[in-house]
Amino acid sequence: GASQNLSKKRNETQGSKFRKQVKDLMAHLRASAPHYIRTIKPNDQLKPGIFTRDRVQHQIRYLNLLETIRVRKAGFCFRMPFERFFESYRIISDATFPAWGWPHHRRLPCHSL
Repeated sequence: GASQNLSKKRNETQGSKFRKQVKDLMAHLRASAPHYIRTIKPNDQLKPGIFTRDRVQHQIRYLNLLETIRVRKAGFCFRMPFERFFESYRIISDATFPAWGWPHHRRLPCHSL
């Protein structure tokens, strides 16, 4: 009874806590409509009415905004390579973690991610 519940709590690892937090975050994100706002500082003095062209162009290049706009207008979104996706997120699914050594069959359990 009580000793079993205590031992279950003791066995919780940092990895399992992290995995639960990521699962909770992903559930929250899937339930929402996230959007991103990129801000550009028009000048280094942070004063209104001053527009420093070189400063703005540098930020646009650094943020890769022109390419992002071009790709989005064409109807595409960002796609992470499968291997990078798998290595980054496999910890959040029981179907993909902690299994190692099965590179040829990774795609099938990734549907759970």
